[in-house]
Amino acid sequence: MRLNYKMPRGFVKATLGVSLATFAFGCGGGTTVITDDQDLIVSNDRIDPQDWERAAADMSESLLRSPSVARIEKMPATLVISRIIPEIDEQVDTDRITKRIRIALSNSGKFETSTTEGVGGRPEDPYAKGSKDKEEFYNDTPVPARRADYSLSGKIISDKSRAGDVRQASYIFQLSLTDLRTGNAIWEEERRITKQGKKNSVGW
Repeated sequence: MRLNYKMPRGFVKATLGVSLATFAFGCGGGTTVITDDQDLIVSNDRIDPQDWERAAADMSESLLRSPSVARIEKMPATLVISRIIPEIDEQVDTDRITKRIRIALSNSGKFETSTTEGVGGRPEDPYAKGSKDKEEFYNDTPVPARRADYSLSGKIISDKSRAGDVRQASYIFQLSLTDLRTGNAIWEEERRITKQGKKNSVGW
């Protein structure tokens, strides 16, 4: 578990009734706590770019180091991206986290991602899908495609609270890697980013 904790100016731990021990022992996966006096752009009421980057990097590392992934016999395995559901009260682009994870997985040589398959039959790359369909049409023969081996799915959850002028927002990123032959998840991970402070700030 990686824990970065720095008390904001004038902040009293008892204000929110949460102590460092609670974060260290009460959270699954990994927890990162950031405050409004660090050298980062911090928005207490929404997800910032560095939040996506931190979650994607941590979860990619966890997946690639998983014993289940180490046991995959045939590499690179083919991966499809399923639904990443944002269960939060703000508009988010889930591609920001899945794209970074895909880059890490592809560069590892252990996975390759299908861009002609997608949820609801919608491909990510319409041209590639159209080219495949055109070849099947003119040759009157289906083009054999490698069946996907795994799918990646998950959700993003938020938990917000406020005590006086101190605000706290936690964003929980959850992902699962499912073996499509068995329908069982072979890897699951959760990363929590907790943001505390009195106001949004920009650090230099």
